[in-house]
Amino acid sequence: MQQPAFAIPVGWRDERYLVAVWYVLPFSLYLPYGHYEVTVSQVNDGRPALIQLDKRTRRPEIAFGMVPPGKGEKWRDAGGKFRYSTAIVWMPYTDEITFDLRHWVDFAHREQYALYALQYLNRLVRVYRFVTADYYIPRLSMEDVDSYFGVGLADTASTRPKMEWLPMGRGEPNVNLLPDKPPSQLREIRKMLLSEAPIPDEEELLMSARALLDSGSPRLAVLDAQTAFEVIVKRLVATHYRGLGSTNEEIQDILECGFSNLLDHHLSPKLERFDKGMPVRDDYWAKAYIPRCDLVHGEKTDITHEEAEQAIRSVEEALEYLTGRPRAKTRPPHHPGIRLT
Repeated sequence: MQQPAFAIPVGWRDERYLVAVWYVLPFSLYLPYGHYEVTVSQVNDGRPALIQLDKRTRRPEIAFGMVPPGKGEKWRDAGGKFRYSTAIVWMPYTDEITFDLRHWVDFAHREQYALYALQYLNRLVRVYRFVTADYYIPRLSMEDVDSYFGVGLADTASTRPKMEWLPMGRGEPNVNLLPDKPPSQLREIRKMLLSEAPIPDEEELLMSARALLDSGSPRLAVLDAQTAFEVIVKRLVATHYRGLGSTNEEIQDILECGFSNLLDHHLSPKLERFDKGMPVRDDYWAKAYIPRCDLVHGEKTDITHEEAEQAIRSVEEALEYLTGRPRAKTRPPHHPGIRLT
């Protein structure tokens, strides 16, 4: 893929060192070519970034390998099949220069600045989506763009500054880089496909929470994590009262008494496993339940990535305590998360 031409944005020569991160987006932002200044107070010490946008077109293959004779458009083209945007995110380099710029491959903190750039881009995407009502435009995650981007550093004091591009991915889509799943998982997949075995609701909700967190939607991640915990608590309470001989109607009345009442008056006293004052209970209450209530009832309108991560972890730890479910089940070691805000 052709790399973009290098040109220091006018008005940014006051910064001695500039970082440029180049992305190819999986969709098009229908904005004219130009520079868009963005500020995100939690990123890069609150310094603004300048996003250089451009649109590209392609002639995609369509049904049966046919290719349209000219350029085309597709309504709600969220996958960039007909048109996509490129973005160069210019940022001041705020760390101390401890290396020779001629050895650009030693550029320190390049991954850190790539994530900074992604957070600036997501701010642009959120504002674009709000103003235009193009709701189909998704937030970006590293998985969306990491195969097609480079990062470089320039000394603006140089009479002829030159940008060297260091590819962060492999320059092509990541194909056949990961090993196949182990035979035990393959057998389980085949077995479930044949038997129509149900997938536990709480597992799908927790996986959804992790996916939402990694894709830059921490608020929705907290809601899904808390819902997963409520599913488990109701199941435990229902199983307990069913064992005591309660009717389905009586159990349903109990389950509809409110979640905090379920914890205080049915789960903890009856099962003696989740009382107030227990660290695992207090941790869950402070980090997951209260933030969820604040979000649902309008006390808060958003939540940080760190707070959402703590909420999910507290739910997973509580489930491990109550049911024995491994807390790391939805995040194996080889599936690292991406930090976004």
